Amino acid sequence: MGVPTFFKTSENFMLLKKILVSQSTVFECTFIFLRITRLELLKNSIATINKTLQSTVSIQRKPVEN
Repeated sequence: MGVPTFFKTSENFMLLKKILVSQSTVFECTFIFLRITRLELLKNSIATINKTLQSTVSIQRKPVEN
C-alpha cells in the first residue's frame, strides 16, 4: 500500500520551507556582504579625497618665491 498523498505533500512543504529558509539566509549574507563592500568603497573614496585635499592644501601653503 502506498503512502497517502497528504504525507507526501506535507513532506514536500517541509523541504520547500527548508530551502526557502536557506535561500533567505543566503540573501541576507549576500546583502550584508554588499553593504560591507559598499562601505569599503566609500571608505577608499574618502581616503582618496583626503589625500587629494591634503596635497592641494600643502601646495597652497608653500611660500611664493619672488
